Amino acid sequence: MENRRLAVAIDDSEVRLAWIGAGGEVRNETAWPLDRFSTLIEAMLRFEAETGQPLWQAAAAIAIYGATYGESISLHRGRWTISRSGLASILGTPPTIINHVAAKGWAAVGGTGIQLAPLSRHGGLPDFTARNRWLAINVERGVGLAVIDSDGSGTLRITESEMGHCGFAPASALDRRLAEAVALPRVPATRWEMVLTVSVDSPIWTQHLPEVTRTDRLAMLADNVGRFLADAVTAHCAWGGVMITGKRIVEFQSAGLTDRLNRAFEEGAKFGRPIQSAPRWRLTGSDLTFSGLAEALARTAVPALAPTTAPVSPAVTPVAGPAPFAEPAPRPSIFNYR
Repeated sequence: MENRRLAVAIDDSEVRLAWIGAGGEVRNETAWPLDRFSTLIEAMLRFEAETGQPLWQAAAAIAIYGATYGESISLHRGRWTISRSGLASILGTPPTIINHVAAKGWAAVGGTGIQLAPLSRHGGLPDFTARNRWLAINVERGVGLAVIDSDGSGTLRITESEMGHCGFAPASALDRRLAEAVALPRVPATRWEMVLTVSVDSPIWTQHLPEVTRTDRLAMLADNVGRFLADAVTAHCAWGGVMITGKRIVEFQSAGLTDRLNRAFEEGAKFGRPIQSAPRWRLTGSDLTFSGLAEALARTAVPALAPTTAPVSPAVTPVAGPAPFAEPAPRPSIFNYR
């Protein structure tokens, strides 16, 4: 029997589900608004009924926004709460739950249809077979970060980081004014994410920094993203380099601000030589999240859980279980189960 692999991606407004073929191809992709279902399990059971493929004994990888800590995970954006044990009860196996940026990290490692375009003079593609550490960072509506570790012997580990929620360090008087402008009333400490994601068209600029033109606003943000990247590389000792994705880097490139971002990245760093030599790439692809989930699924085999008989799902014929996966040994990896 084919080892069924289920990919689930949950964002601000919708849930996407698909079966992943043996070659990583996406099958039966379906998207529904989040408010159509009261729980993720309800959406998965509906997907099971519509595709005619049972969830029982399917390996599942789920990407969400926010931290993936604990048994019960409340979505950072949305009203669902995800229960690991609840999902395991309908799958027969524990699911892999990672955040969207970790999924993008897996896409960079081995996903299909991805591109890594150099942003810095230190280029070449990352060698994920070598002992090293890299970062994948997404700057869009939020700031997400994943750490990619290779032990040099074929084992990869990707873990998430919430450094975007750490304290912002202003480098100029304008930065300090911007930090004060975006601060929340009851949260006086400004976080990196609050500054790096502010829109250049936000009324905050005209109200608090009226002398800063629209062009200079984007330049300020490029400076701050560059400094954040340098801080992230330093904090995680990710000397292998950093892969950047999200709409913010598109804005910088369209405005010709790549050199400015690189200059902010390289100047004033504590560890000047390793920082300056750390490559930077722009990570792109048609669907980085599903590509990464497919790669994650190819790298994990999860033991079956009790019960030994599949539960009955509506409008689906039960499948006897559990049965061994009829697959070659998976590529080695370590997942961040917590």
